[in-house]
Amino acid sequence: MKKFIMIFTGLLFVFQGLVAQNIRVTGTVTEKGTGTPLPFVGIQVKGTTTGTTTMDNGTYALNAPSNGTLVLSFIGYKDLEVQISGRTTINVELEQDALALDEVVMVAYGTAKKSSVTGAISSVNAASIEKRPVTNALAALSGTSAGVQVNTSYGQPGSDPAIRIRGFGSINYSSAPLIVLDGAPYNGAMANINPADIESINILKDAASTALYGSRGSNGVVMITTKKGKKEKLNISATVTQGFSQRGLPEYDRIDAYQYYPIMWESLRNSLITTSRPIDQASALASGTTSNGIVSNLGYNPFTGIANGDVMQYDPATYASKLNPNATSLLWGDDLDWYSPVERLGSRTEAMVSANGGSETTDYYMSVGLTKDAGWLKKTNYDRISARANVNFTPRKWVTFGVNLNASYNTSSSANTDSNTGYANPIYFARNMGPIYPVYQHDRLTGEYILDEQGNKLWDLGAAVSQGGVNYAARTQNNGRHGIAEHMLNIIDFQRNTIQARAYTEFSFLKDFKLRLNHSFDINNFLSSTYENKLVGDGAPQGRSRKESSLRYTWTNQQILTYSKTFDKHDINLMVAHESYKNSYSEFYGFRQGEIIPGNTELINFTTTNSLYSYLDNHAVEGFLARATYSFENGRYTAEGSYRRDGSSKFESAMRWGNFWSVGGGWRIDKENFMKSLTWIDFLKFRASYGLNGNDGGISYYAWQVLYNYNNNSAEPGYIQSTVPGNPFLKWETTIQTDLGLEFNMFGNRLRGNVDWFNKKSKDLIFSVPLSPSTGYTTQDRNIGNVYNRGWELDITGDIIDTKNFSFALNLNATTYVNKITKLPEENRENGIISGNFKRVEGGSIYDYWLRQWYGVDPDNGNALYLFDDAKDENGNYIQTWSDTDCKILPNGSIVTSNQAKAKFDWAGTSIPDLFGSITPSFKIFGVDVSVQLNYSIGGKAYDYNYAALMSSGGYGAAKSVDILDRWTTPGQVTNVPRMDNSKTTAFNAASSRWLVDASYLAIRNVNIAYNFSPRILKTLDLKGLRIYASAENLALFSARKGMNPAQSFNGDVFNDVGFNRTVTFGVNVNF
Repeated sequence: MKKFIMIFTGLLFVFQGLVAQNIRVTGTVTEKGTGTPLPFVGIQVKGTTTGTTTMDNGTYALNAPSNGTLVLSFIGYKDLEVQISGRTTINVELEQDALALDEVVMVAYGTAKKSSVTGAISSVNAASIEKRPVTNALAALSGTSAGVQVNTSYGQPGSDPAIRIRGFGSINYSSAPLIVLDGAPYNGAMANINPADIESINILKDAASTALYGSRGSNGVVMITTKKGKKEKLNISATVTQGFSQRGLPEYDRIDAYQYYPIMWESLRNSLITTSRPIDQASALASGTTSNGIVSNLGYNPFTGIANGDVMQYDPATYASKLNPNATSLLWGDDLDWYSPVERLGSRTEAMVSANGGSETTDYYMSVGLTKDAGWLKKTNYDRISARANVNFTPRKWVTFGVNLNASYNTSSSANTDSNTGYANPIYFARNMGPIYPVYQHDRLTGEYILDEQGNKLWDLGAAVSQGGVNYAARTQNNGRHGIAEHMLNIIDFQRNTIQARAYTEFSFLKDFKLRLNHSFDINNFLSSTYENKLVGDGAPQGRSRKESSLRYTWTNQQILTYSKTFDKHDINLMVAHESYKNSYSEFYGFRQGEIIPGNTELINFTTTNSLYSYLDNHAVEGFLARATYSFENGRYTAEGSYRRDGSSKFESAMRWGNFWSVGGGWRIDKENFMKSLTWIDFLKFRASYGLNGNDGGISYYAWQVLYNYNNNSAEPGYIQSTVPGNPFLKWETTIQTDLGLEFNMFGNRLRGNVDWFNKKSKDLIFSVPLSPSTGYTTQDRNIGNVYNRGWELDITGDIIDTKNFSFALNLNATTYVNKITKLPEENRENGIISGNFKRVEGGSIYDYWLRQWYGVDPDNGNALYLFDDAKDENGNYIQTWSDTDCKILPNGSIVTSNQAKAKFDWAGTSIPDLFGSITPSFKIFGVDVSVQLNYSIGGKAYDYNYAALMSSGGYGAAKSVDILDRWTTPGQVTNVPRMDNSKTTAFNAASSRWLVDASYLAIRNVNIAYNFSPRILKTLDLKGLRIYASAENLALFSARKGMNPAQSFNGDVFNDVGFNRTVTFGVNVNF
């Protein structure tokens, strides 16, 4: 009997093993409601150590017992158990869990439970970044977070966008946030980092989240965390993307050659009218062949078969301009597009292979990536080769160590757009060349191209020429220059080699203590080469070359001790740390001219040294910091305090140390008993924070010292004291911040979001204060000013439709704030500070326009009219001299003047928008994921310098806007465009409120379409995942004026720049 029982038991185990034999299970894990694939979801066979994680596209595969149970877990989502029941394909939807209080989030100098976070933090995950075809990861932040403004308008591939978080914390120095890369401050270019290597970007916006960064945290912090390996079997992912780029911002509408000659004839004719020369004589002169004739003043006659004296005609009764009706064809009509030689269909190529995996004691992530980004403008390129290795080891339970190493090689070529109206700026040059001038040389009689010995076209530099015994005049617009030729012949290139390394060792001891030692170093080796050609431009006729070589070495050491204890319903977390930061920057610069051999831009190939120097800068920051967090009942009540004592080498020893701190609290309202009846509220948390931090961004490394400049007398060495004295009492600018926030999830988590009110008060702002000439100095930097930024943020997401084959979700974020100066230097309080188009006064913002007040156009004579400056002296008399020739009182009582020097300056609005944000609808249609991001801005004004130039009443040879066709021509005519008159350009085109335009816009920033192949197909192809997608960036911009980008700069200036690329890419991602 005993043997029988043993045999029966053995057979039972065998039978059970046969029944429960392993099968291959595959599937896709998506987010419930949106259908978005979820990467890195942990999947484990219940009761075993067998498990895996989902791939980037949400797919998974593992071997499991046919009667087993899968346990799925993912941060921010509810855990889920699924019976296998013999199925080989199991697709799963995970539901977001607002109550996932044990979720760990990245915070300053460590991590924290979501339940204990009291600060305002916005997060952008890897999935959001991957949707954006950008070379610089910071560009992917545009429109993703409330309170964050990102300027991505510049068309140079790889360029760093400007970022502002909750307004402008400084007036004269930097308002840019601190960048933290994998726990250490980072001051390199973000284009060094492959966006595909980034796991998340957290934006820290208030004092509770930024105070531990002390003297560098008041403008907010952008915290970037790169990817690390998962403790699973080897996963290999390969991605290839190919796309194209074209000009995203259309050109301003400008008149053509047939419209241009009559317009410019009118400008010339009106300028010739004097008291002794009536309109009939002036009209005849303007039409003639003398130096007063229109062809002489424009230089070029582009019309086929029309003599110079016959180009223009006029009505003898009205003197209205009229082009010769026989001028119906152009000699070089196919060569009037100045963008044509430099515009192209750019290309964008990305390829990347990554591998990650691990075991109980090791995890690793490695990648190699290639990016080649060619913009719409020729010779604007950015190429990057990058490699990353992130390896972590846990040889014993009490010790973990690892290293995260990234290396990149970057090359770039760019356009010379440093000067808005520089001749070498190809955008300025192409935009403002009149539509009668050819790009290349032509026979001025037949219109045929003139070619060199090799059959190549020759650039037309606008010189006077003699052809066939006939002398032809020079071009009057930009004669002797050729911005397009200069762009193609000149060189502006750089090479950059970088290494970013993060290494750590962490010890666990006494059960609740951890000591982490971090060491970070960044190396940036930069070589810039600039060449100016011998043919045309600033380098002609000798040729010039510049070389700039720099080396930046930054290292950070951190020692962080933490204590974490949970008992009963109480969570306590304490942290103390020390940080040392050092930055060393050395530069060598050489500038020579006199090219010897063509094609060699090295300095040895030039004869004369124009400039040669080198220098070294050092900057150090030392910090001691601490944080204490207490949480009751898993976040029901939370209190937190942080403190940092910082010392900066930028300030004198007695002033360089400062104290920065914050306090914060959180209250889970939904956990209170009085909320139990409100079942439609899933999560409701109120948080508040208050604290102080600083800003030393943009301040000179030696601002407190008296400096001397080298000033040699011929061959005799010498030096001279600077005219700006040091200030031993100078210190950083500081900001006191208050934040009140409400986070909520409702209706089964289908509606979720947060609302924040913030108040940032910046004080001790640095101003240059004038000094008495008797001191021997001109100005001195002092901590004097105050400004605040106060406003609201809203970020809300709703799952509107959720069915099997269709789902629709909508995200909206919006921000509004007020920027106000509350204190200026004593000597500026009465009259304020005028800076360009802005005036800064107590009670105003830093970007309030102070301009001549444009009134309109005088219907009687076409003069430009401005409001008269009606300020009076103590006797009640006008300060401005009244003259009936240029001043008048209109029937409506308005006092106006046509003399811009007598115009009234007054407030004309602000460049700061009333409201900005984004709207992002997302769909899932039969397995196809579609998302559209719409960025918007409402209110504020832009100053359109480009349009102002195109609307000049004169400027022979300069291009004109189509709006110039509405100019005044006849007495009694009502229009807002003054008459054409080359003698009145100073008066008619003066800087004024005329050039302000509504800065509101709507941009289709991104459209992304993706499809993940089903597990059945993956099984057939023997793949873990396969995803195809298409993405479009900067698809369209709608603003008040074609050609204008109102988001070009934070201060509203619209100027001649490359403009953004419209990029469309197609890609495939394969996981093995």
